[in-house]
Amino acid sequence: MLKPAAIWLVVGGILTFVASIWIFIGESVFGTTLGTLIVLLLFLIGGLEISSSKTVWRAEIGGWRGVMMAVGLSVLFRIIMVYLSKDFYLFWTGAAIGVGEFLIFLLLYAKRDLFLPSEEERAAVMGKIEASSVKTVAECPSCHAIVEPDWESCPDCGVSLPKLCASCGEPLERGVAKCPCCGAEVEKSASVMKMIKVLRASAEEDVPPETKSSRYARLAEGLLKSGEIQAALDSYEKAIENTGFARKRCHFMVKMATILKNTGRTEEAVTLLDEAIASDTEDYAGAAKLKNEILSGGKPADACNVPQAA
Repeated sequence: MLKPAAIWLVVGGILTFVASIWIFIGESVFGTTLGTLIVLLLFLIGGLEISSSKTVWRAEIGGWRGVMMAVGLSVLFRIIMVYLSKDFYLFWTGAAIGVGEFLIFLLLYAKRDLFLPSEEERAAVMGKIEASSVKTVAECPSCHAIVEPDWESCPDCGVSLPKLCASCGEPLERGVAKCPCCGAEVEKSASVMKMIKVLRASAEEDVPPETKSSRYARLAEGLLKSGEIQAALDSYEKAIENTGFARKRCHFMVKMATILKNTGRTEEAVTLLDEAIASDTEDYAGAAKLKNEILSGGKPADACNVPQAA
């Protein structure tokens, strides 16, 4: 149904080119300057009509509005051309093409659904949207940082984020492959895994040490999002190894200590904080504050909110 209409549009576009040149050469009712402007305008309309034929031929999704505009303009200028035409053959040919274009306009208006996704395609898209295997909170329960639904742990403090099965709403333990209540599959986010792959490749590039240090720190945050706590700690260690700045090194140590504290490894956290305090007597990273909170059994420290390293 649409393919004959597309062919008709191509023929109409070509006729628009021919007619505009015919009018210009004959200079019928137009002066030279005005004739030139009309020719340029008609060439534009003809090109628009021909280009829209591709969209009609393929019934391209989302192309309906543009095609309707192109065909509507073609019909309008076809009427003008027929009105101004003094040549018998040009008049009747233009009139026939114009009638065809008008019918195409009505056809496209009535068949708008042909340019929309099918029910199967729409169902598939909605299925992907609803296929998320877990739901999570929008805020870290420890440091109150904003978190995404597909993150396993908070990238700021390492706290495991509460997870709920998207199918039955029951809580999920870290690392489970299926919901213990309803059996729904629990898969790690493909976008997070892709991000980690990119960050790891970036960190392993041959770049200056300080750049490598910052990249390993970003990789650590990405690993935390996927719940890979030990891998994140290892990445922070590499970030520390590659930096020559004491404050930057201490900042990473405090990040590691925060993660260790929030995962129950308090002794390791205190040892690391002692090293950070000795390395930076001004304690820019807040190691002493975090140590006091650990020793006093207080709430998780705000060390995850210290300024990020460059």
